[in-house]
Amino acid sequence: MKKILFLLLIANAMFANAQSLSGLRNERAFKDYVSSEYNLVKNANEADISLVNPNLLSNGDQAELRKFLAAIAMTESGYRSHLATQRSRLSSLEAKYKLSTIPSRQLQDLLIPELNPVIEPIIAVTNGDCEDELQNTLIMNFAAAVLGHLTCSTADITVFAGIICHGAVATVHATADANARIEYKRCIKNQKK
Repeated sequence: MKKILFLLLIANAMFANAQSLSGLRNERAFKDYVSSEYNLVKNANEADISLVNPNLLSNGDQAELRKFLAAIAMTESGYRSHLATQRSRLSSLEAKYKLSTIPSRQLQDLLIPELNPVIEPIIAVTNGDCEDELQNTLIMNFAAAVLGHLTCSTADITVFAGIICHGAVATVHATADANARIEYKRCIKNQKK
């Protein structure tokens, strides 16, 4: 009986979290956050971003920071401004939806349906396996990046640490998306055989 009660409590908590995120998609702060973050990653120079070592960047390596900023075509002050805006958006979403209180895997699972309508229009055709795989991978990458940026909020206490942390997350995100597009092209090529 205790096990059943425990499982019911967990199921109820998961349902409550799912319900609490149900309005997330309609939030202006969410739409702006997603759009801004997606555009930053989408517009990153794939060749340049692949040369950035996220481990060195997260350790504060100035050369890696310069490579990262060049890859996203931003100055340090421009990236600081971007981070300040994104931090404000994420803070308002955190205040309303308590994203940080949800376990990482559950948050990722809950974010996927919220991100799907945002990512879906980016892919022109979604009626094939290759397109579905690309779409799913882009959504998973984005959800993981949101979790990374939430984690970086503790580093935002100092501006430089925040830049480094968020830069490392963006680098990994952009690289993962670039790899997804490579796999997509490979999938299309294999389908034609």
